[in-house]
Order: sequence, then C-alpha cells, then structure tokens
Amino acid sequence: MGKWRYGVILDAGSSGTRVYIYRWLNPQRARKDGSDLDLKSLPQLETKKKWTLKIKPGVSTFGEKPELVGPDHLKQLVDHALDYIPDDQVQDTPIFLLATAGMRLLPDVQRTQVLDNICSYLQKNT
Repeated sequence: MGKWRYGVILDAGSSGTRVYIYRWLNPQRARKDGSDLDLKSLPQLETKKKWTLKIKPGVSTFGEKPELVGPDHLKQLVDHALDYIPDDQVQDTPIFLLATAGMRLLPDVQRTQVLDNICSYLQKNT
C-alpha cells in the first residue's frame, strides 16, 4: 500500500492542453497511520509546479484528423504524467478530461470522434 493516491486532469483548452497531477494521502494509509485531523477532514491535495505541462495546439485542431490526437498530442502529456506517478499507482489513477471552448465549435461528428480517440488512447496507454 503506497503512501499516496494520484489523480490527473487534462485541461484541453482552445489554445493548448495542460496536464495537472495531484496527490493525496492514501485513505487506507491515513486510517492506519494518519492523525486525528487526517481522519476527520477531506484529503489535502498536493501538487508541484514540475507536475504541470502545457502543450499547443488545442485538441480541437484534430477535428479533421482525430486519429492523431493521441500519438501527436496526448502522448507528451501522458508521458509527462507517467514520469511522476509510480508504476504501481498508474492503474488506480483517475484521469479527468476538461474540454472547453474549442471543442464546442467543432461539428458534433468531429467532436465525438476526437473525444472517442482521446478516450481510446488513454485506455490503451495508461
């Protein structure tokens, strides 16, 4: 049982995508070794500046070629996250995708294809 649990947010904005990595005390560990405060409060999230990375362009630019959003865009962000999340924690680490303004401008079919390709890539590579 590791000391930490991890979570990843991919913020896919119109001009670029950022990855944010967070960690918090593993609840099982807190029950065993935590203070009274740890047990009576929500977990405190921690992050570090080096755990964040922004790349350009935004995912909406892959509307015409959605199959490339994984290898040409997400790979760098996923690799960055995997550099900081311990191997034994990867399968239990949730990934949340925030896709905003740029994605709303895509036609429904393209938006769905981009999102499907993002989900498929993340399932296969994390």
